[in-house]
Amino acid sequence: MASLCKVQIIGNVGGDPEQRYTQDGTMRVTFSVAVNRNRRNQDGSFQEETEWFRVSTMGRLAEVAQQYVTKGTPLFIDGRLSVDRWTGQDGQPRTTLQVFANALQLLGTRPRDDGAQPGAQPIARPVRPVAADEPNDLEDLPF
Repeated sequence: MASLCKVQIIGNVGGDPEQRYTQDGTMRVTFSVAVNRNRRNQDGSFQEETEWFRVSTMGRLAEVAQQYVTKGTPLFIDGRLSVDRWTGQDGQPRTTLQVFANALQLLGTRPRDDGAQPGAQPIARPVRPVAADEPNDLEDLPF
């Protein structure tokens, strides 16, 4: 029987990515993403709720995230749930649930080139999904 563990989120990055390396030298990048939703209270007014997700990725996608993702960046993330288990300093077992990104897509806009006038409107950023198994040539990125 087939099984599936898939997560897709759209939100804003909560802080600059943190970069680490595994024992074999593979880059691992982690960052948090805030996802907002509005819900109606019992009195009929709307209340905004924010859910925070810890996102992690490795290899080529980690390099892309480290280079282009910063605090506040709107992102689409496609991935799977991942459970990390370890033993804390107090000897107790610990568990963290996070999203392991298989692909990400930058959303939104970016500023114009250096020659742009102050206060000029930003131009749309060409976006496409970046998959973890793409070739490791950062020069061919369209953004």
